[in-house]
Amino acid sequence: MQRMSQRLFPLLAGFLGLACAWFAIDALRTGKPIADGYVVVMIAGTLLFGSAALAVHFRWKGRQLLAFLCGVPLCLYALSVIFMGWEDVGGAAIALPLAAVTSFVGVMGFVLSSKESQSDRAT
Repeated sequence: MQRMSQRLFPLLAGFLGLACAWFAIDALRTGKPIADGYVVVMIAGTLLFGSAALAVHFRWKGRQLLAFLCGVPLCLYALSVIFMGWEDVGGAAIALPLAAVTSFVGVMGFVLSSKESQSDRAT
């Protein structure tokens, strides 16, 4: 799981970072102020997911912490979609796959935040 996470997590976290950037730019283009909570969260998501994707891909020193910090909100979001907000995302047909994908990426972040095995350090 560690090796698969090292390959997939940067790609998926990078896409999440790009999506957050897209939503932030779109909100700013439609006239929302930069101090609006939605815009601030999207900019923070862009920075967090983008830096985590780069850190894991290039094996930077803080990659375990950044992967963990990405895993926490993704798993919390997946839980909130399932338990609180099916109607907000279009019903169970959209909520269940959305929760599955976000929890999968979140679990990959948790896996990457754990100690690496000796064989992973050798490669």
